[in-house]
Amino acid sequence: MKEWEKRENFLRTVRLKGNGVIPSRVAINPVIWDGERDFFEELRKKCPNVKIMVGKDPEREKENFKMDAWGCLWHYPGDYLDGQVVKHPLEDWSKFKNYIPPDPAKYIDWEKEKERIKRGKGN
Repeated sequence: MKEWEKRENFLRTVRLKGNGVIPSRVAINPVIWDGERDFFEELRKKCPNVKIMVGKDPEREKENFKMDAWGCLWHYPGDYLDGQVVKHPLEDWSKFKNYIPPDPAKYIDWEKEKERIKRGKGN
């Protein structure tokens, strides 16, 4: 399906003038997926308009630590679950006056974001 067709289908659905099918996406934690694989495979067959995704972000593997652009150290205690900041650059207010936040140009690809927004608007 072409991008303009996807957009037109979306707009018809939002305006309640579609075919009654509402496409959906569901993200399943891989630990849950592994434990209930048969259930989710059956669900995929029964609900073809629901895209079931399983995401394994290597940065969120069990017991992984990651420093983000803001200087926060994240700990991911469980496989692919949300993490928790365990060390941060502003541990007390005295550090605030010398803190320099990251330059967004160094960690955000603005050209890629412009294209993504442009696609979303259908231009």
